[in-house]
Amino acid sequence: MRRSASLILSVAALLASSLADIRIYGPTALKDEFKANDYVIKSSVSNFGNIPYGQKILGRLYYNEENADGCNENKFITVDFTNDPDELITPIFLVNRGGCTFVTKVRNLETMGAAVVLIADNKAEDVNNIIMSDDSTGTGIRIPAMLIGKRDGKDLMNWFKQASPEQQKAAALAIEFESLKTADLVEWQYWFSSSDDRALDFFRDFEATDLRLQSNQYAKFTPHWVSYSFDYCDSKMKDDSCISYGKYCALDHQGTKILGRDIMMENLRERCIWELVEQKELSQRAFWDYMRVVHQLCYTTVNEDCSKNAVKDLQYSQEKIDNCVKNSFDKPGDASSDNRFMKEELAGWKQQQSGYWPLAVVNNEQYRGTINERNLRTAICQALTESYRDACNDVQIGVFSSEKITGTHLIMIVVGLLVINLLILAAFRFWQKKRERGDLQLQVHSAVSNYFAISERK
Repeated sequence: MRRSASLILSVAALLASSLADIRIYGPTALKDEFKANDYVIKSSVSNFGNIPYGQKILGRLYYNEENADGCNENKFITVDFTNDPDELITPIFLVNRGGCTFVTKVRNLETMGAAVVLIADNKAEDVNNIIMSDDSTGTGIRIPAMLIGKRDGKDLMNWFKQASPEQQKAAALAIEFESLKTADLVEWQYWFSSSDDRALDFFRDFEATDLRLQSNQYAKFTPHWVSYSFDYCDSKMKDDSCISYGKYCALDHQGTKILGRDIMMENLRERCIWELVEQKELSQRAFWDYMRVVHQLCYTTVNEDCSKNAVKDLQYSQEKIDNCVKNSFDKPGDASSDNRFMKEELAGWKQQQSGYWPLAVVNNEQYRGTINERNLRTAICQALTESYRDACNDVQIGVFSSEKITGTHLIMIVVGLLVINLLILAAFRFWQKKRERGDLQLQVHSAVSNYFAISERK
């Protein structure tokens, strides 16, 4: 019941994390253009890059009509990073939507020196309902990007065109990124499919971090599996790509013989391993270990044989997993009947109203930005109540345990290192003396041999 309740999330709460306020900082002539909106521009943050939740950025605005869409990677928007309002180099680049993908233009502008990218929409629409999605090449982008309305973008650009060079240098914006909801225990979910390479890389990279967060009771993780319904497809497609006769489906894995049905069955096996974790028959680590091992063996082309090899290597009970899969169908063992686990997962996925995955949800808010170990760890720590954040951030430097490092601990570490050094020095001196004795014995034997050789000649 608790698991089912956790899947029902309000759409309003999920959309809340998509917002960031942009406030016109100066000059007065630019502020006057946005006086009616209290000098604020609404925006929607991208689903790639590094989104600094709960932080503020103050920077200078740049716009170059010769590279208005930011798609020309060889056309620098500016090389003049002086006159930043907080005396830190924080260039905010403004470009038009279109001409290339969101990811391409943001990557180009990051290379040019941008700290933040504002993209003006080319349609009159509510940007709060628009998500700038990753085109699968956004990995590695380390700056935030935001979509602003068509009218706001046009007003900024028109002002920039008629402003004097001195006024342009004074154009400054303050950007405030909304915080994720905070809690003493962060509950976060990860939506994925067993055939997605980005998800599998994430599981590999995040395993140690999650186990440390869990052991210190700062975060509670729940995995979820993505599927779709193919109710109106023909029988062959339902058989090849689905279980439960078209109710829960996945796209075939391109370039392999793995069909959507194989992917759904692997999703179900993984869901059953998680079920054993929830029933305390396996440890929390068991799920992460399985995800790592099964994809080391087969990467994204996981089939039943590969799964069994991973279970055997990890010494889990294959019988318990098989029984869980079998009994999850309304008619045990009949994969054409409804499945209670996938029914629950599909209902939760529909509640997310998301067109992209993998997807992370932190304290019931969809996370925006590139999902990697560093970014998500930072977001989870930021979502903790303030009294716990410093301890959570210890993960970043590898100092994360149930106790804080004290002066006594440091003294013990120093003493231990000193003892090790002394032992190494003693061993070296013993070896050196032994070698000297050996050399001396060799010299004595040589001298004695020479003496007898001389005596014999006499």
